[in-house]
Formats: sequence, C-alpha cells, structure tokens
Amino acid sequence: MLPPKGFPGATDEQSSVPLPDCCEHHKQVFKDVEGWFRKFPNCCKYHKRLLKASWFDKKHYEDVVMKVVRQVAYTEYHILESIDTVSWYDDITDYILANFFSFGQFTKGYGNPVGAEKYMYWIELFLRDKDLRYVKGVTLSKLEKLVGFIESRSYKKEDGGKIRINHLYLTYKKWLDIFPFSLKYFKEEYVFFVNTPALLKEFRYNKYLKEDLPVMHTEISLINSLVYITKLLLKRSHPEKLVEKGVLPEVYKHQLTIINENHRIKQSALIGDFSKKEGKYIKLLNEWLENEKMYFDEVLPLMSSMQNSGTSVNNCEASIGRKDLMPSVTHDEFLAKGEDGVEEKTLLECLSGMPKFYEGAAKRLSKYKLAICYLFLEQANMIVDRTNTGGKYGKSFQTYSPETDELNENFSKLHKNAYHNAVKLVNRAKLTKVQIRLLEDVWQALDQYPSAQKFLRSFIKSRK
Repeated sequence: MLPPKGFPGATDEQSSVPLPDCCEHHKQVFKDVEGWFRKFPNCCKYHKRLLKASWFDKKHYEDVVMKVVRQVAYTEYHILESIDTVSWYDDITDYILANFFSFGQFTKGYGNPVGAEKYMYWIELFLRDKDLRYVKGVTLSKLEKLVGFIESRSYKKEDGGKIRINHLYLTYKKWLDIFPFSLKYFKEEYVFFVNTPALLKEFRYNKYLKEDLPVMHTEISLINSLVYITKLLLKRSHPEKLVEKGVLPEVYKHQLTIINENHRIKQSALIGDFSKKEGKYIKLLNEWLENEKMYFDEVLPLMSSMQNSGTSVNNCEASIGRKDLMPSVTHDEFLAKGEDGVEEKTLLECLSGMPKFYEGAAKRLSKYKLAICYLFLEQANMIVDRTNTGGKYGKSFQTYSPETDELNENFSKLHKNAYHNAVKLVNRAKLTKVQIRLLEDVWQALDQYPSAQKFLRSFIKSRK
C-alpha cells in the first residue's frame, strides 16, 4: 500500500528519524506488533492451524511488523488530512478498508490476514485519543462514527468478523421478535424479513481498491435503519379497510390481537435488553398500538349498532355524499336537549336517545364544544328553523357575530358565553394546536352528521 498523497515520507518531518524511531507512539506500535509476531502463529487457535499447512512459511511474513507500522502511520496522516472535508467518512473508511485488504487473505479457517487485526487495533486506539478533538475539523461525533466503523469490522479477535455479524444479527432479531407481525397488516411481510436480514447497508465503490464492495451496517446505522423500516411498515397499515369489510367477528379478533401485542411489547421492553436507540422503535410501536386500540374502541360500538339496524358499513363513508344518519333538528329541539345540565353530555347521545351506541367514545362535551357543534350543524343545514340559515350550503361563518346574532332567550341563558366564544373561534384566521385538538373532539362527536363533519374538516385545513 503506497503512502497517501502529501505524506512526508517514512521519516518524521522534524527529526528526520525513520519509522518507527520517529516518535514514542510509533515505537510503541512497533514493540507491540513485534511481540505478537514472535508468538505467531502460536498466538491463537486459528493461526496455529498454519503449522500443519504445507504451504505456510513464517519467513514470508517477516516484513509484517514494519508493514503494520507504515500502514498505521499512513492511515493516521490520511485521517487528519481528510476529516475536515465534505466526504470525510467515505474517504477515510475506504482508505482503512484498502489498507486492511493489503494484508492479503488466508483460506477460511486459518484466521485473519497476518497483521491485519493489529493494524485495526492501533487505528482504533488512535481514534480514541482524546487529544484528537483539538485538531481542526475533528469532533467527538466524527470520532465515534469512525470507531463504530472499526468495531463493525471487529478484527481485534481472529474470529471477530463472525462475532460481529452475529451481534448485528442479534440486534436485528430483537427488532424482528418485538415487531407486531401477528397483526393482519404485517403477516405477509414477516416471511420477507425473516429470510432477508437487513444487515447489508449498500454496495459502494472504493476508489482506493477500484471496485464495488458490500458495506455492512454498524450497530448504530442498523438500528436507525430499523426505526425507518418500522415507520414505513406502520404507514402501510389501513385499519379502515378491515372496518369496511363489515365482518364484526374479524374486527373483534383483530382488536384482541392489538391488545395482546401491546401488552407483549410493553413487557418485552420492560424485561428485555434494549439500548436507548432501540427504544425509538419500541416507543413508535407502543404509541401506534395505543392509537389502534382507541380507533377500534370507537369503531366497534358503531359497527355493532349498524349491524343491529341492518346498515352496511360500506354505505357509511364520512363524506358529503353520505346521508346523515340522524335527522335534522329544530332550534327549539336542540335547546330543549340543553336543559338540566344535559348539555354537557355527548351531543349525539342527547339527540338520538341511543346511549349504548356511544359507549367507548368521549362521554361528555363542554358547553363550548356543544356550541361549536351547533354552528357546524347549522352550516350543514341540520338546524332548520333559524331565520338566517343561508342557502344550499348552510350559513356562512362570516355572518356570525356575538354582538348582533339574535338568539332566543333559552339559548342565551344556557349557552351565551360558550356560543360567543365558539363564534370567535370560527372567525379566527389561524388555529392553534390546542384549538385544532379541540375541534378534533367535536369532529368525533358529529359522527352521525357527516355533512357537518365535512365542513368541519375543511374548516380545520383552511385555518392551519
């Protein structure tokens, strides 16, 4: 392996003393490698097998001590020259790999190439030197990333490559075991991920070797990849498709699987050995499963009621073209529902007289939310006897005014402040996150009035 461009030669610039006597550091490298080479091939069980190989002759490797010293010196120089460039990581790791491969290769079963593991050992020590952080362009995160690359090669032991791959596979298998593949959305994906472990990151051209090489993940990059795969798989889930089929036993079974998986993942995270970075995909799974549970808690009572009434779920899409399941109400009827504190109950429970239908959903609405419901029902022409209801598309919000809108005495008495605050809300040019969450609650309460839901959804989008 030739020295990198600009390398001052095999001497120290200041003392002009040849390697390894140029400095204490390189003297130490030489001493360590020379001590190891005296023992070689009796240094480990793999290299001991060389003694029985007819083609092996230790004399052929006598230059390996100085080769290691030279390659370490070359690499240290290259790291310092390249670390402040845009492509620092690829350039440095490509150079390290080229140096490693320059040590040759033994037949499988005879251990690592002679001197290669010592080369990697001393490069890792160099990268762990705290004084490097004071060099221009060097940061702790860069050093950690390069150390991670060295560790991913794991040539400190003769069987290190195998050990490292096994460790990566165990990291991958932890994700494979904890992901909820038993759910209907992901069952077909399971076979692929079992048979195709995502340990290989990419194939990349090495400009020093002038060929494409497979690049294995480091542990950190593998976990980051698993977080990305987790997000990708969760995005592919479509619970509404399962609901649209309208098969109630199948949906109940799915809900039970969600509950079981949620419990299993929480227990695994509690007693398992997961790193902080692995906790990212566990948190994603837990939050996603909680959302799934909430969704089906709300949907199942609705499906059950529809089946009891003979209504098909496929005919109940929440769109403007779908008929409202509940009839229009008069202004006085709506107000009558607000007497004696009933106004704080869920709106549709008041209007429909079907309390069981709403089990699992939010049980109470504040007067403020009820007033917002009233405004959107009115816009959808579901409040039928106001004098200023507007035309085909209902009343425009711009016509509302807390000061001028005429309300009868009952509404003013029970809902005056809440109604005026609701009017102020719908006249805002932009909504806050808190207000958007509040309107999401109102949207759920209007489930039996999809025309009002349509207006509300459009309103939220226009004010974000």
